[in-house]
Amino acid sequence: MDIQTQGLNAEELLNNWASVHPLISEEWSSVDASALQETNGDADKVVSLIAETLDCTQLRVRRHLGELVVLATSQSTEADLVESRVSAMVERFEEKLNPLIEDGTTRLKKAKAAMDSVIDDAQNKANDIRNKVGDEINKHLDTTLPEAEEMIKQNLWSSLLIALGFGVIFGLLWGTRGR
Repeated sequence: MDIQTQGLNAEELLNNWASVHPLISEEWSSVDASALQETNGDADKVVSLIAETLDCTQLRVRRHLGELVVLATSQSTEADLVESRVSAMVERFEEKLNPLIEDGTTRLKKAKAAMDSVIDDAQNKANDIRNKVGDEINKHLDTTLPEAEEMIKQNLWSSLLIALGFGVIFGLLWGTRGR
């Protein structure tokens, strides 16, 4: 059962005074019982009496009395009234929280878009560097290999004689040890 915690309806208080009066006495035991009885259910008098006794605002008393009237007329339990209050508090909390959630979601989407942009830029730069390094390696290979081949061709006899000399020296050193 959903109880609405709206303000006090003076006519309902007067019509249901017999069932509301005990609830008021139970809720606010510090209120003078004879003074409360003398109000005869007049909403303004009841509100003034309770507000003066408790030293609180009439608006607060009106809201609370409205809940007591609803409780008395609907034969609700105190648990239903508490459930109603909690539901109202949750609704207010959601009203305050929803804009924060929406703002956070928007900020996260913007941050993700910015991060995607940074990642794309980094990948593009890495590809550019990879391409430049590859081009430089190919360029050096294209110029260095022909130069090395040319040097070997020009010094072919010198290279062969040096290799033959090293072969003889190693052969003699190795050959004498084995005997």
